[in-house]
Amino acid sequence: MSTTQSRHLFVMACLFTILCLPSLAQPHGKRSEGKRGGPPREVAAPPEPGFRFVSSLMRFSGKTVKNTPFSATAETEFVQTLSDGSRIARKSTAFIARDSEGRTRREQTLGGIGPLVTAATADEAPKFVFIHDPLLDVEYIIDLNRRTVEKKNFHHRPPPANVEFPKPANAKMEALGKQTLEGVEAEGTRSVITIPVGQIGNDRALEIVSEQWYAPALQEIILSKYSDPRFGENTYRLTNINRREPDAALFRPPVDFTANGLPFGKDGPRGRGRHPDDEN
Repeated sequence: MSTTQSRHLFVMACLFTILCLPSLAQPHGKRSEGKRGGPPREVAAPPEPGFRFVSSLMRFSGKTVKNTPFSATAETEFVQTLSDGSRIARKSTAFIARDSEGRTRREQTLGGIGPLVTAATADEAPKFVFIHDPLLDVEYIIDLNRRTVEKKNFHHRPPPANVEFPKPANAKMEALGKQTLEGVEAEGTRSVITIPVGQIGNDRALEIVSEQWYAPALQEIILSKYSDPRFGENTYRLTNINRREPDAALFRPPVDFTANGLPFGKDGPRGRGRHPDDEN
């Protein structure tokens, strides 16, 4: 298998991980909504390596939020200290936006996702746009490098399973109060899970710490910190928050891209790319 083919398969694996986040990022612990309109209250069991940090990549994978438009820069930082004292540090940014109809857009370069690396150089890194349109109940996956669009229809998505797991015995939950971040008031929570001595061969107790700051006005988490001594530290934050209505064009696929080798525009096969706004 060629290097190009291997890299393509790895990128597709990363995309699969991202698209499956609603299930992969679901904590193993019991999840409840807390007070009405507030952040989800969860106490998670120790996650599998690589899944927790990826959860920051798809913050829009939950319910449709209308009449709360905004755009922002999403920053994700991964830091890991190795046994010899050397450090691996990687930072990525993405543009995210949501309009008053609940349509969302995320523009992301997949050069590095936590400890994973998808390309040798920044120029080779795959660049994708994810658009979710609840008006049409579709999602567009746009490959900016290949200039292609994939359309996914979610009319027949099965409802999520209502499964609850037992609360970890060594988990502690703490409310952190409120603070203003990026001009938006947020409510903080911290969960600490302790792995006792000897449970995984460890000679001392290990603490996995997760801290989240949820902004009710945006109905979004705007700061999340996750620390696991086995895998490193991951930080997700929203910056440059703009609460004005984003341009409607951000939530439509480019008309000059292709889908399955055919033009994707509104005059393309089966009217692909057609949107209710086009009829006005």
